[in-house]
Parts: sequence; structure tokens; C-alpha cells
Amino acid sequence: MARYPVFEATLFCFVLIGTYVSALPAAPLQRDVTDSSAWAVYIAIPIITGSGAAAKAAASQYAQQACSNNKTIKPKYAYYAQETETPAILDIVAQFDTLATAQAFQASVQSGTIYKVLEPKLTGPITAYVVTLSPATPLRDLTTAPNTEVAIFWLPENATPAIINGFNAAFGALRTAVAAASGQLYITDGYIQGTAPNPADRNTQVVLALVGWQSLEAHNAFAQSPAFGPAVAGLAPFISGTTDHNDALSKVHVGFV
Repeated sequence: MARYPVFEATLFCFVLIGTYVSALPAAPLQRDVTDSSAWAVYIAIPIITGSGAAAKAAASQYAQQACSNNKTIKPKYAYYAQETETPAILDIVAQFDTLATAQAFQASVQSGTIYKVLEPKLTGPITAYVVTLSPATPLRDLTTAPNTEVAIFWLPENATPAIINGFNAAFGALRTAVAAASGQLYITDGYIQGTAPNPADRNTQVVLALVGWQSLEAHNAFAQSPAFGPAVAGLAPFISGTTDHNDALSKVHVGFV
């Protein structure tokens, strides 16, 4: 979906999830799945029409259909929300026990049985990323945060090890600033599998992240704080685009053990 605003400093208070490419050297965000991390799938579905109670009911219905359509690829935990800034887009964050299951879910959402269920109501293409989130603990209940910030950063095309390491170092500084912010509840981040189109439709490594806040106001206050500007300015040389938004996540209950 075409939601790729260019870099602006005001966009960088979000945690990141990025693309993992095995041929690249190890870097701070490139990690194997361990007991402290988890496979997850982030999905953005342009499907909601209307507003108010009817739109909320539709969002719940579509999330349940997506997460319980196929028993063999059922998520361990799943959450959904209409994006605060763009309510026509339904976000889903789902955790899986294995990479294979997460990839099967992603494939089903993009072109398989789940896609066929959603297709009649879609108003645009679906975005779906498989990502290693760490720490995994927040995924046990993302609803503990009234507001979840979602950010996606695209690295430059054919990023060199120096660019990747520079990004990781700059992200580390931002992460430290976010962790110290008033009203911040959790941070979880990691690299997505494969690559994804950046704002110029060139496939690049991508970093996506989740930050839990006590409120949308707490997130906005951090974006206006003295710590924010210097932290995000350091990322500018190492990205080719970014987008971010806020979610008030609810838990998907259908079909869970």
C-alpha cells in the first residue's frame, strides 16, 4: 500500500523491526530467535469502510477471520486495531512458535485462503512482514499499553555493512532515549525476513518496531522533548524512507488455545 512518507524527524519515536538478510554481517538488531525473542507477523489490511460502531465491529470480524481461518497456522497470540491516523487500515500483530508457521500465515494472508476470505472487501494491497521480535515478553499481552506506536524504516538499497552498522548504532541511541521517556511501557524490535519496497519502490532491508505508551499524549510529549531531536537526527543518513502510526490494540480471541 502506498503509505511511504519521506524522512521527517518528527516520525522517529517508534521502535523498529527490520529486514534480516543472512549474508550480511552480524549487527546489534540482527539476532537469531532465542527464548527471549519470538517470530511475529505484522499485517496492514486496507479493508475498513464507514466509521463508528459498525467499523469497529467489522475490524473485529476481519481480525478473527484472518487469525482463525486455518487451524494449522493459528497464532499463539494476536492483536488488532484500526490505525489511529488511518482508520480504514486494519493492523494485526500475531506471534507464532516457528518461522515456518509465521511464513505460512504470511503467505495465506497475501495470496492464500485468508486472502480469499478478505479479498471481496479489500480497498488496496495487503502489507505483511515476518519479523523476529525481541524481547518477546510484550507479545504475551500488547493490550497492557493503551497506545502502541508502530514504525517502519527502510534502509538504503544495497546497504553496505557500514550503513547497517551505522543504522544500528543510531537506532541504539534512539532506543535508549525512548526507554527513558515518561509514559513508555515497552519496546520490542527485530528484523523482518527478506526485503520490502521502499518509498521509491526499490527492495531494501526494512526495520519495523513497536513501542507501548501509556497514552497517545505520552508518545506525542516524547516527540516534542529535548531528547527526541538529537536521537532521530542520527538515523537520517542510514534510511531511505519511513512511516509510522499509532494503534489501540485489542486481543483476538477466536480459535485460541
